[in-house]
Amino acid sequence: MALPFHQSIRALQAEREWAPVLIAASALALLVLWLGWFLWAPVSLYETGVLVGVTRGGTVVANFPTQVADRLRPGQFALLRVQDDRGSALLSPSASAQQAISAVVTSVDASLGADVTEVTLSSLSAEWPSATLSTGYPLSGSVVVEVGQVSPAQLIWRVSRPATDAGTVSFSSTSP
Repeated sequence: MALPFHQSIRALQAEREWAPVLIAASALALLVLWLGWFLWAPVSLYETGVLVGVTRGGTVVANFPTQVADRLRPGQFALLRVQDDRGSALLSPSASAQQAISAVVTSVDASLGADVTEVTLSSLSAEWPSATLSTGYPLSGSVVVEVGQVSPAQLIWRVSRPATDAGTVSFSSTSP
């Protein structure tokens, strides 16, 4: 005996499981969240320079490559990792060498030489006063300056662009 059509539809709707629908909705929500992160999450870009010295007033002087001079501006935040010539940290006896001091870029001078840009920074840390900096120790270390923020999508675009702008690619086994 044949079942009426409306009873068949009702039976099919009663047997529908919600697990596949929930899995698909969860996957779609995760995809949307990942896409939002990929397009709008901030990724910081940094440039690293070499610590040159400290003035008597406590300002720090660092050298950066000239290629990054257009990205360095007064007011940018920086991290100082300063060591004396023996390689020990100058913050305090208990401080590790990996600890960094906050600073702000106060001036950028790209007119010194063909390959050096001089950057002056002021320390923001009360833990590391200018008296400690100007004690006359030979100092060495690095300075890291945050030069901008981009999204992961923009970062991938910047990294992949030189490969596409490289021009003709040769696939021969002999060198040109």
